[in-house]
Amino acid sequence: MSAQTEVEQHTPQLQLLPTPSGREPIPDSYAPGEQAFAKAYDQSLAGKHAEAAAGFLEAAEILRAPPNDRYADSMSAARGVAYFNAWEAFQAAGQRELGKQKLEKAAKADRGLTAEIRKILAG
Repeated sequence: MSAQTEVEQHTPQLQLLPTPSGREPIPDSYAPGEQAFAKAYDQSLAGKHAEAAAGFLEAAEILRAPPNDRYADSMSAARGVAYFNAWEAFQAAGQRELGKQKLEKAAKADRGLTAEIRKILAG
């Protein structure tokens, strides 16, 4: 089976962005992160998987909160979904090696999600 055939057969299994919940207002960084995520999601649905992968990584970068923030766990979960979708999009674009490099870099930078990102890559 050729690499091209593998690319054609991978349909990304995208996840939806979780919305933070709580009594306090949602962090200001959520709205632009949600917008970047939605754009990447739409790009993937349109078959623009390489652009979508970059967009999901951008969304993950935006969806950061300080560790002691009341929404840190919710924002971390949102980033985890963005990383998962980025990997799905990289695979659909036929860019597994590039995706692996980008997500390994993210795993080093996003210490709270290092294990989860590596699990995504192994999975």
